[in-house]
Amino acid sequence: QKTIQSSNLLINVEGDKSLKPLLLSAHMDTVSPGKNINPVISKDKITSDGKTILGADNKSAIAIFLQALEILKKKKAKIRPLEILLTYGEEQGLLGARNFDFSLLKSREGLCFDSGGSFGRITIAAPWYASYTITFQGKASHAGIAPEKGINAIKSIAELITKLPSGRLDKYTTANVGTIKGGRQNNIIPDTAIITGELRSLKKENINILLEKIKDYSEKIAKKTRCKKNIKIKHEFSGFYFYLSDPLIKSVTETMKKMSVKPVFEKHNGGSDANIFNGHGIKTLNLSIGMQNVHTVNEYITIKDFVNALRFLVIFLESSRGVLKDA
Repeated sequence: QKTIQSSNLLINVEGDKSLKPLLLSAHMDTVSPGKNINPVISKDKITSDGKTILGADNKSAIAIFLQALEILKKKKAKIRPLEILLTYGEEQGLLGARNFDFSLLKSREGLCFDSGGSFGRITIAAPWYASYTITFQGKASHAGIAPEKGINAIKSIAELITKLPSGRLDKYTTANVGTIKGGRQNNIIPDTAIITGELRSLKKENINILLEKIKDYSEKIAKKTRCKKNIKIKHEFSGFYFYLSDPLIKSVTETMKKMSVKPVFEKHNGGSDANIFNGHGIKTLNLSIGMQNVHTVNEYITIKDFVNALRFLVIFLESSRGVLKDA
């Protein structure tokens, strides 16, 4: 499937038609510097040559998918039907997943293999995320000849910034004012100033409360400083939260225990394609695959973690029955 912003690859793997399908997901894109990668394989890990990233984020997951399918094919294993979705543009804001046509999927649960750290980590919660753009419109005037006739939009919006939520607000929530721009040159009172920011929280209601505060602060300061205001809010993606009693959690942890791997449950304040899938009603866990120091030239993956992630997927697919269609 292709859109202006993204190119996704959906692979359907036949399985037992009496069982509901399972979604497996990874993303195909990487960050820079990612050209002419030269993997270096040592006794216990795989690295780049130090000039580029390795690309384990997220090519390692794709490699595991391919190898698992090869193993299962040779074993003639009976598995659930699989829908393998490889997305594009994840690093640019989950573009592939956000632009995907979800009517193409039948799966109601899935596994996303795009979390860092040693194998065994399970992301059970990820944030709701909203962004905002606030524009203050003042009045231009010559800064030396008639400054009193101008309304300085930068000064006004700077006052607003001091009121806006920023940093770690509580154990669930963070906020940030990320960019500011405005003005044309030093001898002109700036008539326009624009700021952008974000809100993240593991509690959806916190996002809504903060957005109302931002609207209120903007209204009061714009009125006080005689500026016109414009606020654009975008709910970028939904969060998710899994209880440990969830059947998918139990199935994943039982598989890990068969491998003598102790599951580690984590709550992350970063987003992934799993956020998008959960937002579309596909219960999806994000699992670690062993990649470390991602987005740097020091990125690596240990061979032990790489192999364990492969073993997990093979065992999980052999043992996971999902929900019977006629149940």
